[in-house]
Amino acid sequence: MKFDSCVFNLFKRVSAVAVLTVLTGTVPQVSAGEQTAERIAALKAMASALRYSAELVNSKRVLAGHKALNGSLCKNGLADNCSEEESIALRCGFPDATPDGIVRALDADLGEISEDGVVPENKWVYVYKKWKDASQILVSMNGIPIPDAFESNEELTYKNKCYIFYNTPCFHDPRDSKFDGNHDGIQIRIFSDGC
Repeated sequence: MKFDSCVFNLFKRVSAVAVLTVLTGTVPQVSAGEQTAERIAALKAMASALRYSAELVNSKRVLAGHKALNGSLCKNGLADNCSEEESIALRCGFPDATPDGIVRALDADLGEISEDGVVPENKWVYVYKKWKDASQILVSMNGIPIPDAFESNEELTYKNKCYIFYNTPCFHDPRDSKFDGNHDGIQIRIFSDGC
């Protein structure tokens, strides 16, 4: 008897959703909280993939006996002579914050947003900025706005954003305390209060 009651209640709920769908022409969506949690989880997974890719390239460099911390390394880590498409740009032993550095090392469905704002149809998108002493890769899911560049202005860069920041490995800016602790490797930061 209890089983029949559960089945009947389930049938009522499914029927109610079907009626709402017919009347309004829409299918009920996940709540904003669920969507935010899914976006944050996806962002964290991508940040982990970036970190893993950077550390893997550094490990391949060490195992291959490649002593140069700057320059390039082949994807397979075995030879220095490779095509331009297989070469990963290095900085401080890790993939540089460039399209031919960390983006190539990641080897994922990641498209660059052009300087004139054209967004590719990839699932993940990035913005690349080159400065005097550093470069940046900012990554997010397609359809979610990301800043044009990582800046010191907290309102523009950190607040209500949903992206990952990959900075030039071993970069240190004595004028900005946010870069402290990045002397010996990679810097990846997640901004998710706008997801």
